[in-house]
Amino acid sequence: MSENWEEEEEEAFHHIQVKVLMVGDSGVGKTSLLLRYAQDAFNESYITTIGIDFKTKFLDVGDKRVKLQIWDTAGQERFRTITTSYFRGAQGILLCYDVNDRNSFNSIGTWLEQINSHADEQVCVIICGTKCEMDREVTEEQGQALAEQHGFKFIECSARENINVAAAFEAIAHDIVEQWRLGEEEGADEAASDANAGGVHVGQSGGAAKKKDCC
Repeated sequence: MSENWEEEEEEAFHHIQVKVLMVGDSGVGKTSLLLRYAQDAFNESYITTIGIDFKTKFLDVGDKRVKLQIWDTAGQERFRTITTSYFRGAQGILLCYDVNDRNSFNSIGTWLEQINSHADEQVCVIICGTKCEMDREVTEEQGQALAEQHGFKFIECSARENINVAAAFEAIAHDIVEQWRLGEEEGADEAASDANAGGVHVGQSGGAAKKKDCC
């Protein structure tokens, strides 16, 4: 058995698999953030995402091994129908704007409407201001205020300088896992309540039927 195969097997093991979408206007730097996080790479050449792409990253959140499937979506209007079709089933959304582009910041409201219309009700959202190393048209305070207005977390990142990139993805993963834990606890409480009421379903092992994982 090769050492590389053992490493791949170790990575492939996970407790939870989650789907995270990166959305926002074209050119805000979603692809650069993803490449920096997944491959620790940065490319000066700008290539517009066509349709949708995804990468996988494994990370530990507490005692849970998480398989993070990160979907990089196209921001252009002509791809909007394709993009919104991927909202369903996503546990997390990283909503991005460019701090040097006021228009991309103003578009956050439109993206939030898309999220409300197409994403699951319990989806975790973090608003992310990208390219924070550059001159800016949107202050950090303005970004923070917008996020607080909608009850979301906020973070500023730079793919070029590798500022807060891992922190952004780790924060969304942490929120998803916490929500998953709450769901598990609520399921356990419901099972206990059913048992006390005499309505518990018993499987072959003699235990209560487990609630299906949300991820």
